[in-house]
Amino acid sequence: MKTSMVALNALIAALAFSCGSSSAAPPISEQVAEGYREPPFKIVVLAPAKPSPDTAAAISEVVESELSAGLSPGMLTIVRYAGRLSGGNAAWERSLELLGQEQYKAVVALCAPLGAVGLFEALRARRPDVLLVSLAYPDDPLAMQAAADLAITVKHEAKSAALVQLSENFKATGIVQLGMKSAQPSWEAEQRAVSLSKLASERALAYELIELNQSDLRKDPALITAELVAARLARADGGAVAAAEQRWVFTSDLPELAERLLYAALDKGAFYIESAAPQFGLRYGGAENLDDLPRAFDSVALSRNAAGRAAFWPGEQPENLGRAVLAHVAASVGKPALLRDPEALARALRKAWPASAWLVEPYRDQDSKVRAKNHLTLASYPYVAGRGYIKFY
Repeated sequence: MKTSMVALNALIAALAFSCGSSSAAPPISEQVAEGYREPPFKIVVLAPAKPSPDTAAAISEVVESELSAGLSPGMLTIVRYAGRLSGGNAAWERSLELLGQEQYKAVVALCAPLGAVGLFEALRARRPDVLLVSLAYPDDPLAMQAAADLAITVKHEAKSAALVQLSENFKATGIVQLGMKSAQPSWEAEQRAVSLSKLASERALAYELIELNQSDLRKDPALITAELVAARLARADGGAVAAAEQRWVFTSDLPELAERLLYAALDKGAFYIESAAPQFGLRYGGAENLDDLPRAFDSVALSRNAAGRAAFWPGEQPENLGRAVLAHVAASVGKPALLRDPEALARALRKAWPASAWLVEPYRDQDSKVRAKNHLTLASYPYVAGRGYIKFY
C-alpha cells in the first residue's frame, strides 16, 4: 500500500510539472511552422490576372492549390499579368526582382502573353542559368524558340483535324469560327483559321470565320454569343444545303467567349466544339475542381437535352496543362536534357490527366520541315458530352 501511494504521488508530481513547465508542446501552428522546410529551389510562375473581381478570391485560392499539387510547399511564386507584357509594368519588374534571389531556378509563363519573348530576353540577361519555359505562346514560334529553353504549344493541326472529324460525326453541314479582327492577327490564330478552313473544304463542310472587334468584347458575353448564333442560324449560306437542313458547329478562338458560346449554341439546337479553352481560372459549368470537368460539361449539355452535340478537351484546359508543365519543369531543374525530352513531358501530362492519351512531338517548321530542338507540341483526346472520350491518335 505504501509503495502504491509513493508511485501515485510521483505520478501527480510529474503531471503537475509537465502542465506548468515551459517545455510543454507548442501550439499546432507552431508545430507546422517548425516542420516547414524551405523547398530546394523556387519557380516564378507568370499566370493571367483573375478573370473577374467577383470570383477572384475563390479562383485564386483553388487554382494556385491545383498548380502546386505534388510540388514542395512554397516552391511556386505566382506573378499575375494582365494583357501584354512590356518593360516597366508590374509583372515584368516583379519577375526581374525575384530573379535577384539565387533560390529561383526557373520561370514558367502559363498562357504566355505577347511580350513574353522580350521579358525572357531580359531575364536571360539577368540570370543566364535560369530555365525559361513558355506554355501556349500565341505568336511566331521562332521568336519564342530563340528566347526560351523550352516552348510548349498545342498541336493546332491535330486539333483542327479532330474538330473537323467531330463535325462529321455530328453530321454537321458547316463550321462557324469566332475570331478577332486585327490588322496583324497572331500567328496561332492565323494558322488555326487556315488549317480549319482547308480541312473543312476537303470534307465538303461549309466554313465561315466571323471576326469580332474589340468593342464587341466589351459587351455582355452571353448577349454577344446569343446574337451571333441566332443571326447565323437564321441566314441561308447560299450553298447546296437548304437553310432548314443546315446544321452548324460553333467554335471560338476567343477564350473569353468559349463558355458562353457553348450555352448559346446548345440553346439554339446547334453544336459546339472547343477551339480555345475558357480563360485561365474559368471552367465550363462552373466546375469546382479539375477532376469535375467532364461531369460539369455533361451537366451543361444534358440540361439542354444536347448529349452528343458538344465536345471539349479536358486535359488541355489551362490549369491542367499548367500543373503538368510545372511538375515537368520542377523535375528538370539541373537536368536540361530532361526538360526537352518529349516522353518526360508526356509522362507529366499523363499524370496530371490520365483519362486521355497524350501525343507529344517536337515542333516541325512548316516551311523548312526542320524539327525544333526546344519546342514541343502536344495533343490529347476530346470529350463528347454524354458520350465520353473519342480516340484520335
